[in-house]
Amino acid sequence: RVVELIARAGLPTAVRGISPQQFTVLRGRDKKAAAGRTRFIVLDRLGAASIRDDVSSGDLTDTLATAG
Repeated sequence: RVVELIARAGLPTAVRGISPQQFTVLRGRDKKAAAGRTRFIVLDRLGAASIRDDVSSGDLTDTLATAG
């Protein structure tokens, strides 16, 4: 349901055009990065989000490798 809503809003629902390695380099430049860690805004449920910085580089690389 969430993916469908995102698609209907015209937003991307898959990772395309960037390798996991490129993402690793670029995420360090993100405005949410602090103290060498990337912070992510995670939707816990509709209407409730949290800021997380405990996502490992390996998890990110694995996710990007399968999300395309």
